[in-house]
Amino acid sequence: MNKAQLYAVINRGRTHLQLHDDYPINSKYLASRFRNRLTIEQHRFSSYSIGGILMKGEKHSMMSLNSQRDDIEQNFDCMHELIHFLFPHPPNTYTCYNKPTQDGYYEWEANEGAAESLVPYYKFIPELCEVYYYILKGRHYNYLKHFSEKYYVTEKVIKVRIESLTYEINQYLAGIRLDRLRILSRKHQQRLGIYVPSFLDPLDLALNDRNFDAKLIKYRLENILSGRAR
Repeated sequence: MNKAQLYAVINRGRTHLQLHDDYPINSKYLASRFRNRLTIEQHRFSSYSIGGILMKGEKHSMMSLNSQRDDIEQNFDCMHELIHFLFPHPPNTYTCYNKPTQDGYYEWEANEGAAESLVPYYKFIPELCEVYYYILKGRHYNYLKHFSEKYYVTEKVIKVRIESLTYEINQYLAGIRLDRLRILSRKHQQRLGIYVPSFLDPLDLALNDRNFDAKLIKYRLENILSGRAR
């Protein structure tokens, strides 16, 4: 399954579960809807970096979340393990670590699937682009705090989401409609020789400097867009 197919599955699941674009999503409440097949507990793990563990069985599974992590962190951790539970991943023990990427196809699917579930591209991209336009008017804006609160995920998750959607954001800013975006993973982009610089640079310039130069941000943004989406 590629990135576009994964997003399509997540969106069908959103419809099936009747989430109705109601954000933020409480992943622990969502997981509780499967309590006949899934037990959810919290334990103090030996390391803070372990977000959660899913012991997936043939008929019943157990999810354990790290009690050392706060509720907003657990929202992503739980969704990550829930993707393992809901998707046709074989019975096994799956561990969510506190890092933006993990090795292996199942872990990529759980990470990317959790991100799309909690911060869907079709809502996030237009909203992020509105922030760009706001900043280009010379206005300071804490975009990380805004989106973290809106989607109830950590600021780190928002940053990783922007990085993951760089190519799609580029296309949208170039005038391509949401339903026409070419959705590709980083690895697929690399195979096709596509490289788009990160959008975090101009955003962070405005975030970290209240006296930022809007013309400089516009120049950097135009440099990113100069290649245009292919």
